[in-house]
Amino acid sequence: MCSMLGYARRPNRAPVGALTAGFSAIPDTTDSDFPAGTLDVAGKRVGLVRIAEFSVTRSPALCMAALDSLEVAPDSPCDEACQDRVESWAYTQMARDLAARIESLAAAGSNVLLVDITENGGGSEWAEAAARMFTPLKLRSEEMQFVRGEHWEHKWRALAEDLRKAAKDAGEPDAAQLLRWAKQVDGKAREASTLCPADPYWTRHRPACHWLGTGFFATGLLGDADAAALRTHPWGRLVFTPAEYESAVGVWHGPLLVLVDQHTYSAAEEFAAVLQDNAAAIIVGAPTGGAGCGYTDGGTPTPLRHSGGTLQVPDCARIRRNGANEVSGIDPDVLVGFRDSDGATRKAIRLIEALPRAIATAAARH
Repeated sequence: MCSMLGYARRPNRAPVGALTAGFSAIPDTTDSDFPAGTLDVAGKRVGLVRIAEFSVTRSPALCMAALDSLEVAPDSPCDEACQDRVESWAYTQMARDLAARIESLAAAGSNVLLVDITENGGGSEWAEAAARMFTPLKLRSEEMQFVRGEHWEHKWRALAEDLRKAAKDAGEPDAAQLLRWAKQVDGKAREASTLCPADPYWTRHRPACHWLGTGFFATGLLGDADAAALRTHPWGRLVFTPAEYESAVGVWHGPLLVLVDQHTYSAAEEFAAVLQDNAAAIIVGAPTGGAGCGYTDGGTPTPLRHSGGTLQVPDCARIRRNGANEVSGIDPDVLVGFRDSDGATRKAIRLIEALPRAIATAAARH
């Protein structure tokens, strides 16, 4: 069943720096697979932990454990509700495993934590919940914009309907707030249905309207909130996506570094961006690939009449604190000259050379 649900084991590796003399690995016995260890640099003990992907689907073992815990037979049918239960259990366990890794690095005497998300192609919105595990600061997510059209009009109308349904079962003042949110979402649906004429583009004139509509936040209607409190409400996940996941907040309290490279994409960029924008971490490495928000619910594939091909373009954008589109990539605070031709040892050497400056920058901010 797990393979049919999209769970497939994908290879992982130790954090960048693991081949450096003095690296001490911390054994990992979890199915979530977060390789970790410590390294002494510039008088500090740096804890390194690698997140290869922000998705449970890389671990069939988590899926099998979920089936066992939920008493679902591996060969039985699994409808959408069943799949949601399996996924929820797996994400909860993955969050617990990551929290345990963070705690083990703190117990090993780490003064600084480095989260390695190089070659991380993204995953799910769990990236926002994971980011909040690494800092006690209240993070405010990026603003979100959307491509006008039927795709987003449908998404907004469906959300407004869900909010109104939730309001019927909620007591006051929750019901009133849910209805206010629904009214705001109605406005987004109207905005999505109002298309911008393309003619000005062909005549080199400025269009009268902006082709991207203004949404709320990458985390939903709310850019920051108490996920644990919202999780007690059945409608919490509708307004703040981290409320979908049962994960701790502020497991790590010390200086934080996030290591990225040109193969860091999508949800991994979202993870780095929200920490950088809130001054919660120093980003180290090479500029990221720039996938940005990408596609929601399958995106907007457009058949081309003459060629028979299909045009697939992103349907949303995440906007940084400085107004930049995340698709431009995440620029590190401390640049490391990684190259595609670098092997693991060469990459580790480049990182170690830059770490003292990164540690000093993080310590000064913390």
